[in-house]
Amino acid sequence: MSQTEIIEEIRKLPADQQKEVVEAAMKFLKDDEAKSLREKEQEKWKQRMAQAAERLRDYYKPGSDHVVGEALDEKDFHDQR
Repeated sequence: MSQTEIIEEIRKLPADQQKEVVEAAMKFLKDDEAKSLREKEQEKWKQRMAQAAERLRDYYKPGSDHVVGEALDEKDFHDQR
């Protein structure tokens, strides 16, 4: 159905129904736009997380000089409080 055909069909409706149809269409468009925006934001977040993980890759390589992941001695941990 073309845009012109849709408008012609809407014009055939009583004024109150025309308003309801237009409002429903606007709600659909706003909801669809919001969903698209959320999906874009989620994709950006995933990209940022992947970049952060890549920057930390060297910390987790075998033989790394970094202390990441080293277990804490429970006794020393509690004694420092």
